[in-house]
Amino acid sequence: MMHTYEITGMNCQSCVKKLTDALQVVPGVIRAVVTLIPPQAKVEISTHVDTDALNSAVMLVGTYSLTEKVSEIGKPTSTAEPSTSEQSLTPLFVVISYIIGGVLLRAFISDDFFFHTLMGNFMGAFFIVFSLFKMINLSGFADGYGTYDILAKHSRGYALAYPFIELGLGIAYFIHIAPMVTNIATLVLMLIGAVGVAQAIQQKRAIQCACLGTALKLPMTKVTLAEDLVMAAMAFLMLVV
Repeated sequence: MMHTYEITGMNCQSCVKKLTDALQVVPGVIRAVVTLIPPQAKVEISTHVDTDALNSAVMLVGTYSLTEKVSEIGKPTSTAEPSTSEQSLTPLFVVISYIIGGVLLRAFISDDFFFHTLMGNFMGAFFIVFSLFKMINLSGFADGYGTYDILAKHSRGYALAYPFIELGLGIAYFIHIAPMVTNIATLVLMLIGAVGVAQAIQQKRAIQCACLGTALKLPMTKVTLAEDLVMAAMAFLMLVV
């Protein structure tokens, strides 16, 4: 039997892990799936487990509280997955739109619409802006990134270094340092990232995308995968065109 509970007090993927571990050791619980977006837990039980027992378990690991979701007729709700429409990607589109607008404005002012210039400026701005969001809460970003990236899962050092790698690539694109090396590094980095995102989507894991750090909560969707693949394609084009 599956029950859905609303959770208060969560703010990052580290909370998700702590709550998942805490709930899964409660007697009678078969498995627990905790998500940040929306903040809830789906708990499969083999026998009746009192909500107070679950609450006691989560309060041992932090300032969390858990309430069972009920329908209008007072019965536990079904555990349907939240739709993409409920998980707004607006912040991501706004950030990318600003980057595109800035690149076009710079091209208009300098009267330089050369393909490599446009692509290089976009990729430079993309990496610098996205690294900034990640650095706002570096530890929180590393926690979230480590839940799905194939390298960050095994190396927290890599997760912590990732925003600085992005910053370095952004600067390299803007001042044209070793363009071949920069594009190859971007191609490899984006493809590695795309693998982790694709796996998370294939497994239908309701997790937060770490592309804008913890400042903005974005769901992991095919848009995230497209973001990595488009950046990889742009780096490839700059290598061959």
